[in-house]
Amino acid sequence: MTTLDELEARIASAMQIDRHRLGRQARSIRGAMQAQRPFDRELAKFTERLEQSIARREKRQTRLPPRIYDPALPITRRSSRSRKRFSGIARSWFAAKRVRASPLSCRKSAWMPAAASTA
Repeated sequence: MTTLDELEARIASAMQIDRHRLGRQARSIRGAMQAQRPFDRELAKFTERLEQSIARREKRQTRLPPRIYDPALPITRRSSRSRKRFSGIARSWFAAKRVRASPLSCRKSAWMPAAASTA
């Protein structure tokens, strides 16, 4: 039989929608263990729900369509250029933000033309 710590580590493999509920149940079981109350039925239910959630997530992952991009499409060719261009813009924006004293002045310079920002 697996320990509660091992089961808690597997919560990350469960479906996102179930993780909070499973985490709460694990804390409840841990509290029952510390208070020396019976927790066998709760642990069995928790294990079953965890296994169902993990199985449901794995089933959904296998049913996802593969991502296949046709290299002949223009959007595929543009994506690498766009990434390079965006990374340069982002780097220059962050560099400008570090140089200026206040975020407000950075925002003004980013949206206002050069002549208007000096006024």
